[in-house]
Amino acid sequence: MEVLNHEERLRYPLRRMGDEWVRISWDEALDLVARNLAKAIKNYGPKSLGFLASSRCNNEENYLMQKMARLLGSPNVDNCARLCHSPTVVGLGSVLGTGAMTNNIVDLENSKCILAIAPTHRGASGGVQVG
Repeated sequence: MEVLNHEERLRYPLRRMGDEWVRISWDEALDLVARNLAKAIKNYGPKSLGFLASSRCNNEENYLMQKMARLLGSPNVDNCARLCHSPTVVGLGSVLGTGAMTNNIVDLENSKCILAIAPTHRGASGGVQVG
């Protein structure tokens, strides 16, 4: 995939210094994040932190985001899917009667052909062996 090897892809942490972005070490980046999270908690309390997970992450990655938020004392965890998928939920609901999947998993197993659109076959299979 082009995006993985693109010349503009970030491969190391950068820190803005004035108008420039300067390369820093991973240790420096992690220390900077930890210090600023601790500073925000001290100055404004843990509820001042918000965590936005991604629908591009798997369940385990989103679970870890939630665990980190709870560890730091923040109840503010959300997922971009709640906002960006809401129009599709409304549309599917009005057309098909539900904003969610309209058939059961067994129907997938009994299908002769499945058109799956996703970054990987594992992400599209819904737990059913495809192929």
